[in-house]
Amino acid sequence: MNQIARRGKWFSIVCVLGSAVVFSVSTSFADDQSPCRVIGDKVNPRFTAVWVADDGIWAADDLNHSLILYDRLSGKEKKRIQGFATGLDFPAAVQVDLSFKLAGGKQGLIWASMNDTADRVTAYAKQDVDSTDTSPVDLGPAAVIRFNTIRFDGRAIYRRARVYGFHVDEQNDEIALGFEKGDFIDADGHASLGSVVIVNRGGADFSQLGTGKRWIRGAHTGLANPHGVWIDASHDEIYVANYGHLPQRAPQMPTVTVYDRLANGDATPKRTIQGSRTHLGMPIKVFVDDKNNELIVADDQEGILIFDRLANGDATPKRMIASHNMPNGVFVDNAHDELVVANWEHRSIEFYARNWNDPRPRPKRAIEIAPDVPVVGLGNPGALAFARDEIIAPNCVSHPGFTSYERSSNGAVYPKRPDRPATR
Repeated sequence: MNQIARRGKWFSIVCVLGSAVVFSVSTSFADDQSPCRVIGDKVNPRFTAVWVADDGIWAADDLNHSLILYDRLSGKEKKRIQGFATGLDFPAAVQVDLSFKLAGGKQGLIWASMNDTADRVTAYAKQDVDSTDTSPVDLGPAAVIRFNTIRFDGRAIYRRARVYGFHVDEQNDEIALGFEKGDFIDADGHASLGSVVIVNRGGADFSQLGTGKRWIRGAHTGLANPHGVWIDASHDEIYVANYGHLPQRAPQMPTVTVYDRLANGDATPKRTIQGSRTHLGMPIKVFVDDKNNELIVADDQEGILIFDRLANGDATPKRMIASHNMPNGVFVDNAHDELVVANWEHRSIEFYARNWNDPRPRPKRAIEIAPDVPVVGLGNPGALAFARDEIIAPNCVSHPGFTSYERSSNGAVYPKRPDRPATR
């Protein structure tokens, strides 16, 4: 039954013959029925995050529930962490933590944080991953943080809040998590949606892994459906990308909010980037480039936005890469002076010069996976509807929108009409 249950979590739409549906109402309800058609792609990755390491480019793949290591120059797949033992389930983040020392002397962790239907962070001993010759590596995690065990004042705070934002602060032995849900409304008219939770990384004391330390939440925080988070240890600040959703009122314009690293409770932002000149549409990840004093935002709708690190208010980006490929991961590789972008919609990882003057910059090179295979456009659909000769599926809240297909569609097919919220 475990395998049957897991199969249902692939991004696909299954059409079962009428006879099979009737039969399933009988005592054989649990039988693993064969579909007549499947709209989906169970082979090719879809990228939600990227991290540049000495051994290559690590990417999170939420289509196949995996972490994949690519060669930086050739784009060849070098290693893949995937399988039931891994606990990977819609990974939304990946990060290599070389300074973490496990009991027994093993050095380094590869972190992954789950989104949507999962409720955990997993981490894998890098030495175990490196020493395994087979790929994919179905490796059990060396560390796990379960969101529903995080407590403050003895109270569990998760309550199916959905977690997307994740960042490890090696210097201060902490991890930041972005909780998407949780209404906070004050009588003075202020409101917020979601929170940022700081937990113990467990480097100094592994028994404290995942223990709650600080919790930024409250009506005056300016949080509005937070997604990407980043701890800037050099300047003692926390950056948060917000979609702009609020409880019991119309959505506001999206924001990037900045807090003191030690902020706790109903803390107001030190700075807030918001306004029509910012080009923020659906900011999903943030990266702080301390070397060049810049803030990089991956935006689902607009592309890649580069701001001054201290930008505030209705600030115009210094540079921009306009893109409709739904970039979900971004990393500044200062060792090679490159900006690395992972696209969710396009199945590609692009490498740009870190700085540019061209208003329409093009990548220096790209890792493109199966470019001739249609991108299905499904993102963890939670419902299904039939309208005339179409099948319509809504995507999850992290990639909101509706996708429609011809009623007779089968396999990896292009949607007739991917409908997403209009750019603000």
